[in-house]
Amino acid sequence: MVPALFSFAALQRASFRYTPCYCEENVWRLCDDLLQQQGQWQQQLQDVVLDSLDGQSWELSAVFVSNPKRQVAMWCQRAGKGSLTFGMSNFVLWDYHVFAVLETEDRRSYILDLDTTLEPFLLPFIDYAEQALRSEHLADCKDFPKRFFRVVPGREYLQSLCSDRSHMLTAEGTYSISPPSEAPILCTREGCADGRTSNLFSHFVSMDGTTGVGQVFDEPCFLQRFGCPLRTSN
Repeated sequence: MVPALFSFAALQRASFRYTPCYCEENVWRLCDDLLQQQGQWQQQLQDVVLDSLDGQSWELSAVFVSNPKRQVAMWCQRAGKGSLTFGMSNFVLWDYHVFAVLETEDRRSYILDLDTTLEPFLLPFIDYAEQALRSEHLADCKDFPKRFFRVVPGREYLQSLCSDRSHMLTAEGTYSISPPSEAPILCTREGCADGRTSNLFSHFVSMDGTTGVGQVFDEPCFLQRFGCPLRTSN
């Protein structure tokens, strides 16, 4: 647990580094800002979170959502479009997506998704589940394969991700979407990351629970884990 010192209301999306379509890097840098960096700006961010928690400690995790077919339905996404078929605007079908979950010691959970249109930025988990994941809707929907969630403790994520951005290159060797201005994240961790070879898909996007980093949940167990049990129609 991180000792609580941040007002969640003051935590703004614009405070964090962001590049569209590089969600794994965006969340890695968000974790870095909130957990590890010691600069003046990072300390201000950390103080904002701590002030709102009434002295409570908190934990931060990165969450990957995907499935073997890499077809992940989500709503309220900045990259999304309107959908008459699936209702609500800002619908998108990701191959995978990454967001962060902040959990307090009294088991309250909040989502930090740099790609969502939902406000406030630090969003109660139940609101995100109902509006962005639409878990209850998809529980009875046969249009998309089931989603799985890999939860990785924030500090472990900071030590483990090795992504050379090769998955964003076209056949001509150019980036399909302009990358972040920062260098690629190439961690070194024994048995996990060698600082050269990308482990993004093998250790994070893959939903094989016997390999990789963190813990893989099916959707009902993921919702239960963060205090939002799935309600299905009879």
